[in-house]
Amino acid sequence: GTPIEAWIAEKTLAANPKTDGLVKGNWFANDLHGEWARGRAKQNLSAWLAKPGNSETSPNRPKHPPEPGAMWTYGIDRLKHFNLRGVIWYQGESNAELLKDVLCYRDTLPLLISSWRKTFRDESLPVLVVQLPRIDNAPSRVEWPAFRQIQREVANATAGVELAVPLELGDARRRGNVHPATKQPVGERLADVAMRTAYGKPIAGAVAPQLKSATTTNGQFVVTFNTFGCTLKLHKDAFPNKDGFG
Repeated sequence: GTPIEAWIAEKTLAANPKTDGLVKGNWFANDLHGEWARGRAKQNLSAWLAKPGNSETSPNRPKHPPEPGAMWTYGIDRLKHFNLRGVIWYQGESNAELLKDVLCYRDTLPLLISSWRKTFRDESLPVLVVQLPRIDNAPSRVEWPAFRQIQREVANATAGVELAVPLELGDARRRGNVHPATKQPVGERLADVAMRTAYGKPIAGAVAPQLKSATTTNGQFVVTFNTFGCTLKLHKDAFPNKDGFG
């Protein structure tokens, strides 16, 4: 998958002091970017780099999809003359492995939203963000909870941005399976959020429960949620260990 910075114009990243480091110097040697993406780029461009006169810093070097601005250039910029009713943003795995990338997402996600709204001439363009689902406990996944929290914080702080939550749909038993095997519920939840956010039609259950507080009382851990008028139920099939929780 591609990191979020690939979907933001290079000039936009460069103009922001919190993200300008992402576009400085040789991308292949820039430790602000994931090692996996840079390694895959070297592999995919190996034939081109092996030709005489070509190098990682050649001005005519083909851009690789994970590079800053690459997907913006190849895709989004070419759509700028269209009008959009809204955007579904389902991305994040490539920015969730290291804490430094997770923390950077607090700056890059709002930047993507504001820059796309400017590009498509709609400062209130609805953006539906799909929160990362649960996954296995591999070492590369330890920062996923923090990443989900940042997705939540950005959605709560930005008008016209809503979160679709497929948390329990992820398969924590299949190592490396970053996408929910069951797709339809994800689409249905997005449809409910879109009806509420983009079309102004209230749909019961469209807003996922949000944590309000967590306290200890008489040796018990008490968690309180804002359910937005709906009933919160525990589905043990979704959390199959002996305690009923994942």
